[in-house]
Amino acid sequence: MGILETILLAFGGPLALIAVLGWLAKSFVTSLLDKDLEKFRMNLQAQHDSSIEKIRHELNLLAAQHQIRFAKLHAIRAEVIAELYSLLVEAHGKSIVFVSPGGYVGESTKGREASSAVLDFLHFFEKKKIYLPKDLGDLLDQYATDVNKHLIEYRTYVNHEPDHSTQEFEKKKNESWRKAMNAFEEAIPEAKEKLEDEFRKILG
Repeated sequence: MGILETILLAFGGPLALIAVLGWLAKSFVTSLLDKDLEKFRMNLQAQHDSSIEKIRHELNLLAAQHQIRFAKLHAIRAEVIAELYSLLVEAHGKSIVFVSPGGYVGESTKGREASSAVLDFLHFFEKKKIYLPKDLGDLLDQYATDVNKHLIEYRTYVNHEPDHSTQEFEKKKNESWRKAMNAFEEAIPEAKEKLEDEFRKILG
């Protein structure tokens, strides 16, 4: 008989022995469970950290892709605005030449050049309008439509002027000229200013 058994028998007999053995068994099992629980906790933490890192990487990748697309969109918008501005300047210059005093006398080509320049602007604008903010696109659309309308109207009077013009005809032609001149001197410069403002916004 061992020393432990002898002591246990001296202080309580078989019941004490059973109690101690039970306690030892419980302590052993608890120790194993604690170790397994710690291992499980560490594995769970590792999986959590790995998942967080994966999500963070995917978010960074998406942010980088978004930034690239955003930068490309900004570049395209800048190119569109620059081209619209160039076409608007061309249309403005040729229209002013056409409606200026003496600009149409014996020179029908100036009217055609002015109309062609305005139409070039309108065609490009219609194809690229989607790149502009809605309020700016709507404003330019209204400006260009009004300018083209008054230009066509004035050209009609100039190209179909009768040999013996009446006072009524001259009155209507002058009124048409005034509207066209106002459109070229007010609407187009305002449109240019709006494009300039939007271009500066893109540049920051």
